Amino acid sequence: MTTNEIFEGTFIAAGGSAVSLDELLLASGLTREEVETLLDFGVLEPTRPASLLFPVQALLRARTAARLRAHFELNAPGMALAVDLLARMEALEARIRQLECQLLK
Repeated sequence: MTTNEIFEGTFIAAGGSAVSLDELLLASGLTREEVETLLDFGVLEPTRPASLLFPVQALLRARTAARLRAHFELNAPGMALAVDLLARMEALEARIRQLECQLLK
């Protein structure tokens, strides 16, 4: 798998449902230590812990963490906290939209 395939998402379109640790590292730009910290904090969760395969959604979280590190100079625990809070905000916003739709019915 090439870097372009990872960044363009062609491995997803080709039917891949999981990415390896090496693919996650390559596509996100995170270090192994940063990924380990995100694993420790529960921000990233492998689909199969023994083989360290991650769901494709983990790639989005890892790339978000890398952007947070780059833009705000966050360390790994800071990235973990920020990614977790962003995910919670997204879930709350989705719930608000759902409730608003129910009110309009």
